[in-house]
Amino acid sequence: TRIRVDAVAHVEGGPLDLVYLIERPLLERLAFPFIQGTMELMATAVSMAGLTADQLDHVLLVGGSSRLPLVSSAVQAAVQRTPRRFDVDPDLAVCIGAALEAQRVTGRRSSAMHHLPTQLVDIVPHAIGLATAGGGYDKVIPKNSPLPAGGRRTYTTWRHEQEEMRFVVLQGDGTRADECARLGDFRVDGLPKKPAGDVVVELLLEVGADGLLRASARDLTTNQVRQYRARIQDGSPGE
Repeated sequence: TRIRVDAVAHVEGGPLDLVYLIERPLLERLAFPFIQGTMELMATAVSMAGLTADQLDHVLLVGGSSRLPLVSSAVQAAVQRTPRRFDVDPDLAVCIGAALEAQRVTGRRSSAMHHLPTQLVDIVPHAIGLATAGGGYDKVIPKNSPLPAGGRRTYTTWRHEQEEMRFVVLQGDGTRADECARLGDFRVDGLPKKPAGDVVVELLLEVGADGLLRASARDLTTNQVRQYRARIQDGSPGE
């Protein structure tokens, strides 16, 4: 394989290009850890969809690196079937997908894209929930929920004449609060002074198509509402 990277450095005479010939065994050794990681992600995606590999109708390879024979053989070993391309250009598929996403985000419609039967679905990359007593984590919006997404929880006071509640909003896929990223916290105050358990607060978490998290807490006794906004994270919590 011949690798060419233009203008990797600049000297007095102008830019220097990198041209390097690499044999397949070395290329495959370098690529193997990334391919192995991709196979693990693929297995996770299939499992989260509630499927098994033998239930897949087809496996479609896109992206320039899918041209590597090692990629096809790794996928075939994982799903016990030969990946197909359906005459899809692996590079063009990625370019069209990026263009469609840019069109959706900017709101600008291109006549060249109108003929394409597409459906873009944004999801919540990590679960969103609330910290609970003892360092626990209550997932209100599950991971991979299509946007817009939301969920509700109700909480009662746990002390006599308790006048406020504090909520800590988290994002992550762990089981404990300290394994997740903190998006923020807010308070609901002015609660009526009543015996423990008599005051009920309903919490609503919503993520819109704009990626903004909106949290609102309503005291069901007085109908008082508190609202909070934050932007959810695309990467792994802690990054």
